[in-house]
Amino acid sequence: MTLSKPEPMSLDFKVFYVLLGDELLLGLYFGNAPSFEYDGAEVTRIDGCTALSNAQTVSAAKSRDVLFAIENANQYPQKLHAFYRELNSDEARLADAAIASIVFLKGHDCFKGDPVK
Repeated sequence: MTLSKPEPMSLDFKVFYVLLGDELLLGLYFGNAPSFEYDGAEVTRIDGCTALSNAQTVSAAKSRDVLFAIENANQYPQKLHAFYRELNSDEARLADAAIASIVFLKGHDCFKGDPVK
């Protein structure tokens, strides 16, 4: 797996992509206004962090969105939105393992309490 370097974008968000060979496996959005569908989202715990998750399977294709809140005294970024689209079961397991391996640095810890949608 490789992590793409983000292209210059807006100052208020960054998007990284995790590639498996030449194929897109996972996207990672860091910013304050994620494109996340809150309706139907379920609360989940990932490595001690409270997150919201939406997962779908259509035919054999799996898609998932996971939203973490970042506690950093109301500074940038406040959200991490991890997402993948239309992966097979093996690729989805790799993407889920990558999401579960995210480490939040001191001063930018993930929210561990009860989520507020």
